[in-house]
Amino acid sequence: MRIGVLGKKDFCIGFYVAGIPDVYIVDTNEEFNQKLKEMLSDDTMGVIFLDERFTIDRAVHKFYLNKSKAIIVYLNEIDQIKKELKDALGIEVLK
Repeated sequence: MRIGVLGKKDFCIGFYVAGIPDVYIVDTNEEFNQKLKEMLSDDTMGVIFLDERFTIDRAVHKFYLNKSKAIIVYLNEIDQIKKELKDALGIEVLK
């Protein structure tokens, strides 16, 4: 199971520093949805952390509900990111 991260640079940088290799930086909602669909198509992707500043298009959401096995977690603040990472991984990766 892989962990993926998708969002703006300031959202993604902490995950990258923490050693998560599947970190993707996007600037527009169109790029976000295109990359999200690619990530959801990957059967090895288990958890995807998303920057809440973006919205999932209806078609991508439908694909997620019908085809994907991944879990999507929307995050917005660093404290929430720290908590979600600790809950998901069982260790504190950002201090």
